[in-house]
This record gives sequence, C-alpha cells and structure tokens, in this order.
Amino acid sequence: MSLTNDLQKELDAKLATVQGQDVGKRDFSVSEAIELLDSFKGNLASNLVDFPTSIPNHLSAGAAALGTAISNTYNHAKANVSSSDLYGLHSQKVVSAIDNSIIASGARAFNSTVSGMAVGVAVELYSYSQSNSNDLELLNKKIIGVVGSAALGAGLAKTFIALLGGAATAAVSIPVAGLATLAAAIIAGAIATEVIESDWFNDLYDSAYDNMQDLFGWRPAPPPHRDPLILDLDGNGVSLTESTYFDHNANGIANRTQWVSSTDGLLALDRDGNGTIDSGRELFGDNTLDANGDVASDGYAALKAFDSNGDDVINQKDQVFDQLKVWVDANSDGVSQENELKTLKSLGVESIDLTHDNLHSQYHDTSGKSHQTQSVNLDVNNFDRRFVESLAVPESFSSLPDMRGTGTVRDLHEAMTLSGQLSGQIEQFASSSSRDEQVALSEKILFSWAKTSQYYDEHIPVFSGPEIDKVYAIEAFYGDKVPWAVSFGTNGAALALPTGMINNAYDSLVKMIYFELASQTRLKGYYDAVTIFSNESSVYLSLEGALDKFTSQPLSSALIADAMDFVSAMSSTSNGELTGFYTLISDALYGFTDADIGELQSAMDFNGIALSNAGEIKKVTFKDGAVTFTEGSTSTEITGGSGADVLSGTSLDDVIHTGSGNDVGHGGVGDDTLHGQDGNDQLFGDQGNDTLTVSGRGSNSLDGGEGDDTLTVSNNTDYRYQRDVLSHARNTLAGGKGNDRLVGHAGAETYLFNRGDGQDTIRDYDHRINSSSEGWNKTDRIVLGEGIRLEELSLRRDGNHMVLVIGGLESGDSITIENAYTDKRYRIEEIELADGSRVAPYSLPLFATAGDDVVQGSGYAEKVELQAGDDVVHAGSGNDEVHGGLGDDTLHGQDGNDQLFGDQGNDTLTVSGRGSNSLDGGEGDDTLTVSNNTDYRYQRDVLSHARNTLAGGKGNDRLEGHAGAETYLFNRGDGQDTIRDYDHRINSSSEGWNKTDRIVLGEGIRLEELSLRRDGNHMVLVIGGLESGDSITIENAYTDKRYRIEEVVLSEGSKVSPFDLPDYVEPVIETDLLVQAMSAFDAQESVANNAVIDSVASSLSPNVVVSGQSSL
Repeated sequence: MSLTNDLQKELDAKLATVQGQDVGKRDFSVSEAIELLDSFKGNLASNLVDFPTSIPNHLSAGAAALGTAISNTYNHAKANVSSSDLYGLHSQKVVSAIDNSIIASGARAFNSTVSGMAVGVAVELYSYSQSNSNDLELLNKKIIGVVGSAALGAGLAKTFIALLGGAATAAVSIPVAGLATLAAAIIAGAIATEVIESDWFNDLYDSAYDNMQDLFGWRPAPPPHRDPLILDLDGNGVSLTESTYFDHNANGIANRTQWVSSTDGLLALDRDGNGTIDSGRELFGDNTLDANGDVASDGYAALKAFDSNGDDVINQKDQVFDQLKVWVDANSDGVSQENELKTLKSLGVESIDLTHDNLHSQYHDTSGKSHQTQSVNLDVNNFDRRFVESLAVPESFSSLPDMRGTGTVRDLHEAMTLSGQLSGQIEQFASSSSRDEQVALSEKILFSWAKTSQYYDEHIPVFSGPEIDKVYAIEAFYGDKVPWAVSFGTNGAALALPTGMINNAYDSLVKMIYFELASQTRLKGYYDAVTIFSNESSVYLSLEGALDKFTSQPLSSALIADAMDFVSAMSSTSNGELTGFYTLISDALYGFTDADIGELQSAMDFNGIALSNAGEIKKVTFKDGAVTFTEGSTSTEITGGSGADVLSGTSLDDVIHTGSGNDVGHGGVGDDTLHGQDGNDQLFGDQGNDTLTVSGRGSNSLDGGEGDDTLTVSNNTDYRYQRDVLSHARNTLAGGKGNDRLVGHAGAETYLFNRGDGQDTIRDYDHRINSSSEGWNKTDRIVLGEGIRLEELSLRRDGNHMVLVIGGLESGDSITIENAYTDKRYRIEEIELADGSRVAPYSLPLFATAGDDVVQGSGYAEKVELQAGDDVVHAGSGNDEVHGGLGDDTLHGQDGNDQLFGDQGNDTLTVSGRGSNSLDGGEGDDTLTVSNNTDYRYQRDVLSHARNTLAGGKGNDRLEGHAGAETYLFNRGDGQDTIRDYDHRINSSSEGWNKTDRIVLGEGIRLEELSLRRDGNHMVLVIGGLESGDSITIENAYTDKRYRIEEVVLSEGSKVSPFDLPDYVEPVIETDLLVQAMSAFDAQESVANNAVIDSVASSLSPNVVVSGQSSL
C-alpha cells in the first residue's frame, strides 16, 4: 500500500493549519481524546540509555522523551482505531475521524510527556543533528527502536526531527501543543495505511461474530454480564459509559464491557496490595471470591463478608472500612491509576447499607444525606478482548503473516510462540503459491490456533461426530461455551446441536483466517496496489491499481479464483469500486468452457457464488458479499446473500434484493427498485425515479437521492421487532431532492428533509397505536436540515391532509402528511430542528396569505395567524388560537377552549360547541357571539366551570351570550358596545344552571362614574357621562330576567349589581349664566334672535333653575 500525492498534500496542509493551536480548544470528531500520560511516566527512565555518550545528557533525555511520546501515540492510536467505538469508519471509508482522534490523543500525550522542555530541546537537537551526522543516525535508530513499528520506518524519525527543528527555528515560541500536533499528524499519515490495511477484514470478523452469536443463542440463556457494586457520587443515579476493556474474572483476559462513568465510582479492595485494581476479584460483585473460594451472588453479598458486627452496615465499626477504595475511573479506560483510587473518608462516605431491594441500596455521607448504591449488571462481550499480559514474539516471526485473535485465543504471532505446530503451518501457508493448499491449511490453522487457548476443551470421548471438534474451536474463538443438550435413546447418549449454525460459524472463521492471511502472502501484490486518495474532508480507498494488476495478466481460472477471493475480502468497499471486478468475473465466466468453470467450482463454492444459464445469458450470483450480474440484458437484477453485502447498480433500471445481512444497496443511474430484507440495511436510490422498500427485522436507512422516489417501510415488517423496546428499532427515510413519497408503518420512523428537497408526501399508518402492549406507540418524527428555522414553518390543510409549509409557498418546499386530520394513527408526533429542539406539528401556526383566505381547522390545538384580507376561519375542535390580522374577518370556534382575536377591521367572531372561550374583537365595529348551538350540557357543568370571555375592544361592538356564564370586558375608550345575553334556562331547577354573567371594567373606571339610563326596554350603563362616549347597552334587560347581567366588576375586584347603580342625571345649567350670556347680543337685533332665546329657554324646561329655584 502507498500514500498518494493527494494524501501527502492533505497531511502537509493539516500540519500547516494545526501548528501553534491549543489542542484543548479544537473540535475533534471523536468526542473525547483518550489520555495516555499516566501509563507513560514509568517508561521515560528506561529510554535514557544506549545513546551516544557525545550527545549532551539533556538532549538524550529530550530525544528519549520525544521518541516515547511517538511510541505511546502510535500504539494507543492503533489500538483505538481497532476498537468498536471506531468500527464502521472503515466500512464508510472515512478515516479523517481516525486521523483527528490520533492527533488529539497524540497531542495530549506529547504535551504532558515532554512538558515545557520540548521547544528548547527541539532547537538544540536540530542544531546538534546538523553538525553530528553520525550521532544523528544513531539517534534515528534509537527513536525507531522506541517506536517499535516498521510502519513508521527510518524516514519518519528523520522527518520528525527535521520538522521539530524547522518549526522550532522558525518560531521558538510555538507552544508544546503545536509540536505535539505535528508529531501526531505525521503518525496519523503513517498509521492510516496500516489501520485501513488491518481493518479491511472487519466485516469478516463481524460475520464470524454474527454467526457465532446465532449459534450461542440457539437455546435461551441470559446474556453474559458482571455486576460490581457502584456508588452514585454525583447524585443523578448510576451512569454507564459505552464500553472499555476489563478483566472481570481474573483469567488474564480483559473483555469489552459496559463501564461506570467517570462521575460515579466502583467499590474496591486492593487485596494483593499492589496499588492497583487488577480484576473483578478486587471489586465487589459476582466475581468476588469468599473464604471458601466460591464467587459471591452479587456485590452486596460480597461486601457482607466484611460486616464484622453483623449489623448490615459497613462503617468505621468494621475493620475493612479504612481499606476500602472507590475507583473513580476518570478516563474510563478500565485501568486503575493511583489518583483514581479514593478513600471513603475523602469522599465523605460515612456508611454503606447492605440491605437492598433488587440490588439497589444506599450509602450515607457525613452530612447525613443518602445516596444510591447499585450492583449493576454490565454487558460483556467475550469475543472482543485484550490479554492483560503480552508474550514476547521472536524477531523471526516479523516476516510471517499476523492477525488479531478473538475470544480466548491470542493474536496469531503470540499464539505461535505457544505452538510449534501452529507456527509451522503459518510458515507453510506463507510459502505456498497454491490457493487450494492455502484454503486447506486455513482449517488446520483454525484448530491449531484454537488449541493454544488455555480454555480449549478436547472433545468428550463419549460423544462423537464431525461437529464436536468444530464446537470446541468455535468456543475458543468466541470466549464462551455453546449451550447444548443431551438426548438419550436405545443407542446411548447423543448431543442435540444445531448443525447448520455450527457449520455457518465454523465456515466464517475459516474464511476470516484464509482471507486475512492470503492478503499478506500470495495475494499481497493485489492489496499493495490498493491506494488511499483524499478529498477536502475524507480519505478513501481506491481499488483501481489492484484492478489494473488483475486485468494486465493472462486470463485463467486461477486468476478469476483470486479475483473472487479479492472481491469477497473487499466486500465492504465503497459503492462503485468493485464494479470493475464484477465485470471482469462475469465476462470471464460468460466466455469460459464448462471445463474452466469446473476448475473454478471450489472457489465459487468457497465464496458463495452460483452460476445459472438462461439461453445465451448467464447469471452470476455473488453470495455473502457481492452481487448478481446479468450479461446482455436491458436491466440488471442484483441479489445479495446472507452476509453483509454491498450491492451496486448500473446505469440501467436495476432491481436489487439485498438479502438478510446488514446490507448496503446503491441504485446508481436509472429508475431502480431496491428491496431490503432482514438486517440493518442502507438503501440509496441515487439518480432516477427510484423505489426503495424494506421488510423484515432491522433498523434501516432509505435515501432516495435525486428524482421522484418512493420509499416504503413495508407493512410486512415483523411487528414483534418493531415493538421491541430493547432493540430501539428505527427506520430513517430521506426522499432527497424531488417530489418523493415516503411510507412508514408501525415502527418508529424518522423522515429527513433538507431545504430544496421539494414537495414530499408522508403516509405513516401505525395500526397498533392504541395497543396496550409494551413497546408500541413509538414516536415518528420529521427531522429538518440545517438552516430551516422554526419561524419558517406553518401548516395548511388540504382536505384530510396536513401540509407542512417550509419558508412559504413560494419556496417550493413542503411535506404533506396524508390523513393526519382523520385519525391519530396517521399522525407524525414530532418535528425536530437542526439544533435538536422539537415541536408537535399541530402546534405550528396555520398558513395564511395576504389575500382572502378560507382556513379549515381540525381536532388539533392549532394556531392561525392571518394577514391582510377578509378571511374566514373554521377553527375546528381543538384548543385553538386564531388571529384575524387586517381586514374584516369571520372567525368560527368550535369544541375546545378557543381564543379568537379579530385584530383590526370589522370582524365577526363566533364560538359554538363545548369549551371555555375567549373572544377579542380588537379595533373596529365587531360582532362577538356565543352561539345558541353551544352544548348546554357542557354549559351547566358545575365541575368544568366553563366560562366565555368577550372583549369588544375599541369600536362600537355587539356582544351576544347565551346560557353559559359570560364575562364581558370593557376598557375606557372602548366606545358604545351592545350586549345581548339570553339565558333561556335561567328558570331551570337543574343543577348547574343559573350561572352568573358579569361585566368586568378596566383600570381607571371608578364606581362613582357609573350610572344607568333607560332606553325603552334596554338598560344603558353610562361610564363617565354621555360626553365620554363610553357606554354599554344591555338589550331587553327591563323585559325579562333571562336578559340580565348579574354583576358589574371593577378592576380592584369589588362587585355591584347593575340595578343598584344610580340613574343617570342630565347636566344642570343655571339661567343666570344663560341670561348673562344672552345679554351680550345687541337689543336692536332682529326679533328672530329673541325667538331663538325663547326657544332655547323652552327646551331647557323643566330643568332650568332660575336664581337657584326650580321651575316646577
């Protein structure tokens, strides 16, 4: 493998951008870079020897520190990218995240290791190296020896020193973190090739693991777990992290396991006094041994053995109290450091209760507060492990192939030190040029390798059969025992075993060994031709060089067999990369004779490839990791197998069936049809009008790409899986650009939409939404992309469909949710924005234009914000809020507690149905009505206290109430309002009738300003006198008590009956003042003036007071 110029340029650019930056402030793609330093400190002294004596001591120390920093960075990064938290990066061919992780962890390790001396050392070291070439060569060798990796090579050491010198001489003030990042970036470039090379076969390991899991799960059994006692230190309950490696049962193997978070602590006892917690034997759980050597049932039982006074409490009265530690694993690495082991006293722990309920109890601190303890069941993966102690490997093994082990078997080179038979078989494999011989050796290697495990069991003599030896080999690689049953008959005892599952697991292990070892030996030339190329953000694999190497050789059955092996091993490569290999193989098979194909039969069987004839067309089916290719057709049918397949379509209209694995399907160009089945499938329509469908069990991802696509989660999907609370099964559907149709069902679907995606339609029918069974009623959601803001969202009703409008109709973006207004089974429960905030769709405002809108509401609680125009709104039966905006609007409220706002204009507001409503006319001459169609059973409901509130606002408004309890609001300056409140049931003896209607007056209106004036049968409440212009007319108040308003309420809360208010009195004018005013006129003026005076005086009678005397 080689680095291309593009990748080298990218690494150079990365070096340029990271110099001098504070690593702690960088935003790395891996959430937390792993701390390395505590494990390094003890190694520095051992690296201060074997340097040329002519090199000054402080430079020797500095060089050793630099070399060790590189070593720690390299070794940790390599282990990190092989762990499960970064699995999947390889299959996506995106290693930039790996690079960032390496840079982050390497920089922090380097920074803490060499501290402030690094810059000065680098300057002197660089200057010294320029004049002491011999010493420099020795120094290079020393650094390479510390690093211990051929992948870095002598050139890396020289480059490292040169970069340090160049950086230091150019800018001595560069902080240590900058130098650290330089070192880590160099390592990232070198390690990327090695990491990808070793990670090519992750899918093979995953396939083996999946098949073994099927076997080990054939009989119901509890999953492996460990339950150490944990103290909740932060008060928010016991929290767990994803996983780390830890040796629970002291067998020398650290398995991947769930782990306690850095904010809580494991109760521990350093039983051997070595200052560390080495295994689960030194925790308190089901791996703690009692005095008889038996394991405890749980953490509380293990701790109870130290309760010396038998009071079910561990405290100062117990001898062990001061010896107990709480391991706060700050970096969650499963390795205890001195500063992570806390005494109970230092944490303020006064006592620990041993009585527990379902493995939960308490501890008490010195202030008397109680906190949670828990004996937690941690999930454990026996397949994924690390050995606590490594074995020394002879130098002679360095030229032989190596691969990582699993379960209870060591990595291959270490295992070879335990078995001469195994090392001999590996030597034979490496020297062989025969495919058939290497395949046969792979089975032998499997058994020899398995037998190096100290936990390997020879078969029990009483049982026999070809599957038994396979079972023991599988157990060694899985790290657990296969559950089996014994049946008894006339011929003696026999094992009951699932033969098919055994063979699947066994075959996948053989393939895993063959493919990885062949890639380092007979097929190494093809893998070396694979290159890495990069774009602005990511690093990818290119198989073009390998394909050229295949096609440049004479065609033969042996060559095609090697190509089949290569395709199977590289099956996780990104879409399109294997197309040339498919063409090579299918074209060769199309032209081969039956004899040629006969020679290929074993390779075809090994790789799960089937060949069928149909006239002149041959169909090649690549199972477990490849595709079906049909020669000479106008379309292509592609079929996956039971493995994790990557299926790539052509430029034709393809039909792709993914099979039952965790598959990836790409339609390519054309109008393609992709079917996903069992497994967690990823289907990509790419270009064209595509149809994507998934059924079976799994959490799937469907991406239509460009075009008008149809994406469907079939209703044939296994509902038992959809409701599985533990699986958290989710399907993700992204229509992409174009007008797409997305169909979901009873699972929890996520629908993705980005700006510019067009007009999508969702039909999500959850027929089990009313089920009381656990796991149903999952949440469906629409997730909106970057840049789409909440204020851009509104709703529009189209018949029974809800239309989510994004950015207004002119944007062209919308999502129609079919039948959302007919049945809750069609609803989408949440809309999620890019910032993570969520909102219910029906809480969004209904869409309106500047014209005359007609808006029909629904049963949801909706918000309608109208604009200009004379609009009509029927609010529906939810708790609605409607704003009329400008124009003469008509707003109708129905069932629900509605709020109607007329705003500006002469508006008509009406409510009917059940609910307590609020009507506000706003400015203008408005009409507000509580309809007599309102449900009277609701109006009389004493418990509901239903009330309607009507506020006319400014203008001469008409307010109409009925049998409910209405409140009429009036503020100074509101004008001349008219109330008609007809309570036809006021004489009813039924409970709940005869409610109180009231007028509530606003701030500043005083009791002494109120008076009554009669206008025919109407009562006029005059506020501040007629000259104020404010009054309320209560129609028919003097004819029938059913029209009465019972109370007038002032702003300070006092109440008065309208009938208790004083009558209105017209203003009094004194005649003396009038005479004086008239005397100003000339006496010679016409008689007409006198007539006017007489007329005015007459009109004032009988209220004119002459010289203070009444005229009556």
